[in-house]
Amino acid sequence: MDLFNSGFGFFVSTAIVAGLSAFGGAYLKEYAKFQLLEEKQAQILEHQAKLVSQTEQIKSEFDFVKLALQHQSWIDEQRWQFRKDLFLELIEILLEARENALHIDALVLEAHKLAHSLTSGDEEPSVEVENLAENIMSDAYSKAEEIIADRLTLLSERLKILLNQKGILFLSNEAIHSISLFINSHRVWEEEELKDFASKVQRGELSYDDRPATGYDDYLFHYSSAATKSYRNIINIAKSDLQI
Repeated sequence: MDLFNSGFGFFVSTAIVAGLSAFGGAYLKEYAKFQLLEEKQAQILEHQAKLVSQTEQIKSEFDFVKLALQHQSWIDEQRWQFRKDLFLELIEILLEARENALHIDALVLEAHKLAHSLTSGDEEPSVEVENLAENIMSDAYSKAEEIIADRLTLLSERLKILLNQKGILFLSNEAIHSISLFINSHRVWEEEELKDFASKVQRGELSYDDRPATGYDDYLFHYSSAATKSYRNIINIAKSDLQI
């Protein structure tokens, strides 16, 4: 009986120890899995945190770039507006110059027409009629010179000021050159007349002993030609520059 009890006790003890060992092994195994899962979870959370941080950084950089682009767009818009206002001012001045120059043309042509009507005919015109015709032409030339001095010269000065203050920074070389054609129209006209004279000499139509056949009327009419050319050119340049 004692032997049985002691054997049974040993068996029970062994079974308990074995059970505890098995339980402990299973527990440790599950605990190890749990620890591994926790570590993986921690790594996932850390990775997610990094992703969130990187995303926020990218978003911040994107917002900065967007703000910079908006700022640049605002600057470009202001430059466009400034150039538009500058072109409009130039066009307005050139249009006024053109209208005054065309008024000179009209004065001179009308005077010629009236003077010619007085002196033409079958009969020889009297001295009084000839004097009247000369006075008509003299009066027309005098008014034309007044327009040049009081209007065209002042308009040219306004264009010079605009080019020197603003145009040199914001206008293309093509635009500056186009406006300069009117500002320097008298010199340009003289150069073109000399070129035409040289061409006629080369063709044998004139000799070097001749002089360029330019009259006072040609001088007066060159203003309207120059103003019209500059006016049309600057409009085309403005449309291209402003993309309108």
